[in-house]
Amino acid sequence: MDTEQTITGMSLLHNLSTRSKAKLKWTADFKALQRFVADVLGLSDGEWTTPGGHAKLYQNESISIRWYSNTKSITISGKDEKKFKEKLLKLASISVGLANGEVEVVYVIEKNS
Repeated sequence: MDTEQTITGMSLLHNLSTRSKAKLKWTADFKALQRFVADVLGLSDGEWTTPGGHAKLYQNESISIRWYSNTKSITISGKDEKKFKEKLLKLASISVGLANGEVEVVYVIEKNS
């Protein structure tokens, strides 16, 4: 698994974190989240919508990822919820390791290059 995606010098993993009770946070902007979902999670067959308020929603037939820009929290639902939540929690732990200098940074060349 690729551990880091770099776009214009910015680590997308540094924007993912976890709080108590495995609650996920995304601290960057919406465009960076869209890149993260497509490039790091490999989800490109769905659609992004704005269902209301501060929510942004990515949805395909197996997963829904909702991000609230005001609280920076991420919620996941759908038949692949467990798979993607585990993946995000692992990526968040790598992000903490990167921040603490415990994990070596791996740069990834985009797939289409």
